[in-house]
Amino acid sequence: MNTLDELYKECFLVSKDVEIEEYKDVLYLKNVFQDPQLVLKFQNLLSKWESCNSAKPGLMSLQLPYWTANYVHKQLFDYECDWHCSQTEFIYFYWNNECQDSDENNLLSNNCLIPHTDSDPNKNSFIFLVNLNEKSVRTGFWKFKGNRICKNFEESDEYDDYVVTITEENLKKKTNNGILDKEGEIEYAFNEGIIYPSSRYHQPIIDKFYTRDNPRILLRYSYDKL
Repeated sequence: MNTLDELYKECFLVSKDVEIEEYKDVLYLKNVFQDPQLVLKFQNLLSKWESCNSAKPGLMSLQLPYWTANYVHKQLFDYECDWHCSQTEFIYFYWNNECQDSDENNLLSNNCLIPHTDSDPNKNSFIFLVNLNEKSVRTGFWKFKGNRICKNFEESDEYDDYVVTITEENLKKKTNNGILDKEGEIEYAFNEGIIYPSSRYHQPIIDKFYTRDNPRILLRYSYDKL
């Protein structure tokens, strides 16, 4: 029986011309893959599912084996991540849609109008996103009560209690108000990416350009540092 293991290794070779720049606690990468078209072809081989158990507004692929994140990470940084805690998937976001576990009033999910974090605040975990759209994409970064990174479970609970009070009607009043403040956005083009702490307050910027038939396609790795 044939498997995708060797094909993955061929398609996900990191470019020798990759460039890495640092902005505060976010890494910005240019020319990530040697042949990003092979990465796009690879994702076509994977089954797609309705997004669930997260704030992801759209579709998601089946997760790839845990070693696939470390395979790319080691090429980039010449050391291994904690690959047994790693995840690799493709995510497909589009406008006016929410995760199937959410409802249209949940602004964490529907169009991701407010930020979220992605992990246990006690973990030294990171998210690595690569843009696979010809169109540039953006990720917004925020602060909650002055903190870029959620420090502990108490802060996480406090944040959850705050964001459930936010609706489309009071969004402007409840944001950029000294409590929940947008710090800025990072834009990255095709075959460019960003790496940031998974407990960093962030949001994908989803505009009306993206539809179910033409979604915002990103490759998403999550991993822990050893």
